[in-house]
Amino acid sequence: MENIILCKEGKWHSSFASVTRLSKGEFLVSFGQCKVNANPVHQHLHFLKKDDFRRVFLFSDDGYTWNKRINLHMSGGPVTELPDKTLITIFFRWRFTPESEKEKLKRFVDLQRVKNTKYWAALEYTYYCRSFDRGLKWTEPYRINTFPFLTGAIRDSAKVLPDGEIILPLYGTRKDGLNGCYLIRSKDNGKTWGDVSLMTEGYCEPGLVVTESGKMIAHLRAGGECKCPDDFFIYQIVSEDKGKTWTKPERLPMWGFPADIIQLSDGRLLTVYGYRRPPFGIRACISEDEGKTWDYKNEIIIRDDFPGADIGYPSAVEIEPGKIFVVYYGLEENTLLRYIAGTYFKV
Repeated sequence: MENIILCKEGKWHSSFASVTRLSKGEFLVSFGQCKVNANPVHQHLHFLKKDDFRRVFLFSDDGYTWNKRINLHMSGGPVTELPDKTLITIFFRWRFTPESEKEKLKRFVDLQRVKNTKYWAALEYTYYCRSFDRGLKWTEPYRINTFPFLTGAIRDSAKVLPDGEIILPLYGTRKDGLNGCYLIRSKDNGKTWGDVSLMTEGYCEPGLVVTESGKMIAHLRAGGECKCPDDFFIYQIVSEDKGKTWTKPERLPMWGFPADIIQLSDGRLLTVYGYRRPPFGIRACISEDEGKTWDYKNEIIIRDDFPGADIGYPSAVEIEPGKIFVVYYGLEENTLLRYIAGTYFKV
């Protein structure tokens, strides 16, 4: 294992990183930053004023040397390269309101009181931005129509299928009150979205891989705010008809959340996940039979040295055969500063 720090800045909390390998062989890491003490509610997650947040993009030609950085005042999320070689980043927003003004949030369906504060949070909408110059500049945000779901939160990036169709795993609340994970599709290079299909009721933060055989496998988060078993194990669902129908959630032996699942060049599957109980860290597991079984006896401990649970949300990429790079956010013990770190390891 080789650990590196990609970004640790005392005046900024950094979190929710994703890594993408692009078609020309270059790599892109994207993550959000919020000024320390800028937001009394969730300063490492969300923002209140434009000058208090930004999106950071790091670039590498080989996956090892990260020598180019761009800071932009924009929201963002995981990045996907589309068939026309443009990039798209998709994200969602929360709106925070003092308890005394909660009436302003009545039009939203996903509301929650923020623990230990006098604030309420409302899950707003899903948006995308596009880049036509490999991530240097991005368009203004466009809202994605997720109907009949009224909200659409995102954990994983959009996936491009062999026929050019783009699928996006989301989770949220439907018009009839059902809460769960779902897929939404685009057939025009991400300009418009629709053709929603339910993945599963309950659960949240789906991580999705489309295997070479065409099978779709999703790893789901359980517990907490999710309407599902409150045990925080990874649950797996599978589709063999391009995401139209899915198997029932199956509990895997791995404890942790949320997960990012990828297929390696030799056909094996790798899932990486946060381990948000002592010893806090990042872990991974391998499947050699397309997700039928997972080698939990040889679970990979990537990190186990963090001081608390507010860590993780890992994102992984294979930079060369059998060599993995995973990014995630960590926690500094004395200051509780959140920062972006990465680990190289072999499988």
